[in-house]
Amino acid sequence: RVGRLGAIWWARRHGIPVLLWTLNTPELIRKAWRSSSIWAFTTDYPRLALRLREAVAPSDRGSGTRRR
Repeated sequence: RVGRLGAIWWARRHGIPVLLWTLNTPELIRKAWRSSSIWAFTTDYPRLALRLREAVAPSDRGSGTRRR
């Protein structure tokens, strides 16, 4: 189960980084890359995550300055 929206909202509002694990589906990984609320995530499929990161346009990656 992915982090609950309320918890993510609360953390963002209080300046607390959000880390999710374990995102293993393309849909969830894409959502994490696009979200400005998610600071980091883990996956059992790092090559897939890197491929999907390249497919997400920089303007779709939240602030575009975070590193994961």
